[in-house]
Formats: sequence, C-alpha cells, structure tokens
Amino acid sequence: LPNCYQVQFNKLEEDKDGVPLEHLVSCLPGIEIYQGVGCVKYLRWTKVKPNTESQSEELKRVSPPLATQLALFSRELVDLLKTSPHCQLLFNRFIPAYHHHFGRQCRVADYGFTKLIELMEALPNIVQVMGEGNKRVVTLSHRMQVRRFCSDLLRVLKSQATKQVLLAEFPKAYQRVLNKPWDIVDYGVCEMEDLLLELPENSVVVSQQEYHVAISIPKREQTLEEIEKTKQFSGEVVELMRHAPQCSMLFSKFIPAYHHHFGHQCRVSDFGFTKLIELFEAIPEVVKVRKMYNTLSLAVAII
Repeated sequence: LPNCYQVQFNKLEEDKDGVPLEHLVSCLPGIEIYQGVGCVKYLRWTKVKPNTESQSEELKRVSPPLATQLALFSRELVDLLKTSPHCQLLFNRFIPAYHHHFGRQCRVADYGFTKLIELMEALPNIVQVMGEGNKRVVTLSHRMQVRRFCSDLLRVLKSQATKQVLLAEFPKAYQRVLNKPWDIVDYGVCEMEDLLLELPENSVVVSQQEYHVAISIPKREQTLEEIEKTKQFSGEVVELMRHAPQCSMLFSKFIPAYHHHFGHQCRVSDFGFTKLIELFEAIPEVVKVRKMYNTLSLAVAII
C-alpha cells in the first residue's frame, strides 16, 4: 500500500507515535481488510454496507449463554484496552495483561472457542487485530473508538456551565475532566474532524462562532406553553428569594423551599428541561448560580 500510494500521490510519512496504517485504512467507508492464503492481508471494496450489523445482531449467531459471556468479554476488552497506550496491546501480551487487570485467567473455551485469535475475530465491532505473527497488535475497532469518543466528549461538555466548549479549548477541558492529556491518536485517528463527522446524529452540535469552532450539547426548543411556564416560574423565584436571608439560599435547599412556600412540587420537566441548573440558566435576568468555596454547594441570588 505505501508503494502504491507513493506512485499515485506522495510518499507516506511515517510517525512512530501516530496511528497504525492498517487501523487507519479500516476507518475508511467502503473498504475492508481480508486475509488471504498464507496470512497475507489485502484491501478490497466491501461487499456489504459497513457498520450495518450491530454487536447484538452478531451475538445472536451464538447460543444465549455464550452470547451473555461474549457481551461481558466485549466490555472487558474495552475496559482493558482503554488502559493501554493508544489503546493498543501486543497480542502475545493480552493473556497476562487480562490476568493482571481483572485478577483472573482468560479462558477462551468459556466463550466457545479454541483459539484466542478466533475469539477476537468474532468481535469485529469491538476489536481489531493488526499485523502478523509475533508482531500482532490488538486495538479497539474504529466503531468502538467513535462510541468511546462520543461518551468522553459528552462528559466534557456536561462539565461546562454553558454545555459547550471551543475546539481550541477542548484539550484543556478534556484533561481537567478526564485527568489525562488529550491525544487524538488514543482514538485511532489523526484529525478531530474525522471523529466529529462520525458522531451519532443529534448527539452534539458543531458550529462556527466568528473565528472559532464550538462544540455543544443540542438543546431542545421549548414549546410556547413551556416558555410561558418559565416566565411564571421566574416570578415565583423572585417571590421566594425575597423571604430568604440576603435574597440567597443554597442551591440544594431550593426544591424543598419551593415546595414549602408554594405547596406543590417544582418539576423541572414541566418547563422543558432535565436539570434544575438548566432551568435557572434560562432566566439569567432573575437569578445567578455561583460556586462557593470550591464545593458542589451552589448559591442562588437575585441579580
């Protein structure tokens, strides 16, 4: 492949800390890697649409008890590989690494197979085995990497007060939330755009803000009825806060105080939100939420 690529385009620059070429190729839509005679691997157009078969559909091919075991093993694979550098582990180091990580042996026969490689190949949506012979490496499949990135990205976004982050500030926010430096190679690609383009529809919103790109959690638009209820709620907040010392109270005390004062529950969903903090953020002209003393205790105060 590198020789053919060089003839057609330019020489592929090798980066020892980059993404393995075999994995990078597996990320391409419409392309598949298959193993021919003598363990030689080839590239060819896919005969079926990529990523159309879910993990649950794959597991239907085996008996129910084995399907349960394979589902558990799949989760363990992800858990183990996430702890490995760039989510890669030498194939011949997998068994001892599994034993060290989970404190028990990995018995291939428990999953209905006789060889570890057969077990790995039965889970193409979870893992990919790259290379040949003693140089084989196990890594997470591109599909699983996208799912993992989506989960981690949402964790980062939910930690932001505005539920959004500028692309330029993402590495810093990522390290603060996940306690490790941001490295795109950990997710098996070279460019952030490659991951953002494959995220599930409506999971995040990518927008251009002047000279910056912003990533945010999509917000559901309020109905007219919910907007009207929110306006009414803002008046209730003013009335309630007037009776509080210095027009402020602990965030955690608001719900019981509201119930005691008005005689009915404050149901955030009635206003089109899922969290109380989101409801307060919708009425910034009435209240502000501030963090105090580096604790999770939040104070609500009239502006």
